[in-house]
Amino acid sequence: MAIEECVAQLSKMNLETTKEWIGLWKVIVPSFVTLFTVFLAYKYALSQARNKRITDLIERQITEFYSPIWGCVRKIRAQGKLRAELSEASNIAWKKICDNAPKPFTSHKEEFEPFKRLIDYENLQLNDEVMPLYDQIVNTFTSKYWLSEESTRQYYENYYRFVDIWHRYLNKTIPMETLMEIEHSEKAMEPFYKNIEKTLNSLKQKLKTL
Repeated sequence: MAIEECVAQLSKMNLETTKEWIGLWKVIVPSFVTLFTVFLAYKYALSQARNKRITDLIERQITEFYSPIWGCVRKIRAQGKLRAELSEASNIAWKKICDNAPKPFTSHKEEFEPFKRLIDYENLQLNDEVMPLYDQIVNTFTSKYWLSEESTRQYYENYYRFVDIWHRYLNKTIPMETLMEIEHSEKAMEPFYKNIEKTLNSLKQKLKTL
């Protein structure tokens, strides 16, 4: 075979091979693009589903746990502040009455009657309004415990103890002398209340960034 014929045949074979590769790439490239597009769509769908799960959880934490508890705390604080303000003002007012009253102070009982009604009202409010708020916090903490952050869970037992002692005292099943020997104060609950406020604000901020 002449050299020219060999070169011609090789050129023909290379041309046919090139055409085959071009035809193959015409099939491969669109298929690859399609698969890659499907993969990206799948990853995006997974990301969206994950973000939705996180968003739904945070929304439930806010609406079913932290916000209801924080609402109760705000009302407890408001009532406590008003109670302290009225108590201080009443002490000052009663002292003035006593200082200005004739001696002997024979109308002591009649003069003190309005102050007694204030004390009775505050005791009634403690039973009818404040204690239900405490109970609502404990019930929410118990039933929605899984919605709480780890930093909040550490306060559960102490808060339950605080509320239960109040119930025992009001039901007269714990002596005053016993109560005086143990730690029991609203002030001791402040770290828990601050955690509720801080976590609520943090969750709201996180929700905005999702």
